[in-house]
Amino acid sequence: MFDRGFKSWCEQRSLELRRQLDLRHTDPVDTWALAAHLKIRVCTASDIKGLSAEARSAVTLEFPQQQRKLIILNQTHSLRQQSSDLTHELSHHLCGHRPFSLEVSEEGLLMLETYSRKDEEEADWLSGRNVSTTLRHELRGV
Repeated sequence: MFDRGFKSWCEQRSLELRRQLDLRHTDPVDTWALAAHLKIRVCTASDIKGLSAEARSAVTLEFPQQQRKLIILNQTHSLRQQSSDLTHELSHHLCGHRPFSLEVSEEGLLMLETYSRKDEEEADWLSGRNVSTTLRHELRGV
């Protein structure tokens, strides 16, 4: 169950992001452009020496001292799946979620690993708004 007003906030946030990206409310959101707009770097595991992509869909690394984030996608997944994974990870960021467990990889990278079930459901909902807002507005004739 979502907190009161969460779904409305997602709808408004999705529309605001479209405005910031100079998109109409019926335009699809390019998730890579959204990441760049949010100043979050995106790469694949193959871009990082020694990092294996086998076990993960996506992971977010945070560099608190530099106030930067990096999202690493699994290059073995289709571009459609990578886009979905990226949208989900960006949604955690937009919602201000903090993981409740962290993992340090063998390469010494700090990975934001586990979010609460509520946070995962919220990220799923917001990522869906970034995709489905277009369809809903078209159906409403907005």
